[in-house]
Parts: sequence; structure tokens; C-alpha cells
Amino acid sequence: GAGASVLESPALKLAGRWQPYLLAALACLGLAVLTAIDIYRERQLAIGGARESTANLANLLEQHCRQVLRRVEVDLNEVHRWLTPSALANPGPELRQRVQDLLAGQTLIHG
Repeated sequence: GAGASVLESPALKLAGRWQPYLLAALACLGLAVLTAIDIYRERQLAIGGARESTANLANLLEQHCRQVLRRVEVDLNEVHRWLTPSALANPGPELRQRVQDLLAGQTLIHG
């Protein structure tokens, strides 16, 4: 009697008919959420890798600049030793040649 009419009600028939579509929509939504989470995680990994590469490049450039400045300092100290009061009073071809030889041996100063 009464139990059979509940099972055959139009609302339950409609819900039963839409149930596969609702499950498919729920599965698609779950798949979309998982895909979004995976994409976000991959993005974070790519950003972390880029930061690490940038930091490594910055360190490499810093070391290179320090080496260049050390070489310039050594060359300038050597020229300073050559510039005695007598050499400054009479800078002959010998001093000029020493400076030209020094400049020829490096690529930092052009003159």
C-alpha cells in the first residue's frame, strides 16, 4: 500500500533519473579541483626553481665583480709603485712602455 506509492512518487522518479548526471557533475567538479591543486603546486615548484636560479646567478655575478675589482686594484697598486716623484717629474718612454705593457695584458681598461 502506502510504501509502494512513496517509491513511485514523481519526485523520487525525477531524482532517480537525474542521479547519474549529478554523480557525473560531482566527479567532474572533483577532477577540476584536483587539477587546479596540481597546477598550483607545479606553479609553486616552478617559482621556487626560478628563485634558486636567480639567486645562483646573482652570486655568480657578485663573485665575478669581486674578482674583476681585485685585478684592477692589483694593477693600480703596481702603477702606483712605479709613480715615484722622479718618474712623475720626468715621465720617460720607459714608464710609458711599462703602463702600455700592463694595459695590453688585461681587457678591463682601454686607453
